[in-house]
Amino acid sequence: MQETTATTPILASKKLLVPSNQLTVMNCNKAKVLMSAAIDEELTSKEEAELNQHLAMCPECRAYFQDAKKTKIIIKERIVRVKAPQNLVESIVRMTNITST
Repeated sequence: MQETTATTPILASKKLLVPSNQLTVMNCNKAKVLMSAAIDEELTSKEEAELNQHLAMCPECRAYFQDAKKTKIIIKERIVRVKAPQNLVESIVRMTNITST
């Protein structure tokens, strides 16, 4: 297992890197708030870079983030998707049309 250093990104980013002089120091509370969005790839490039910076320096948050990612994977694997019956879909559409006019 590779050890994480301050220069190793925790998040696999597909976004542009943000210069380090534009980053702010993040506390653990803010990091935990952003973790769910990070797992869903919903962070801005700046938020992602700041979270990466925090995770590289904070072993507690890094462990918390790894656990959150594992939990998300387990949920995705075990979720059962059920297609709604057509008559239910039609009923909802009718009710939506009535209330929106």
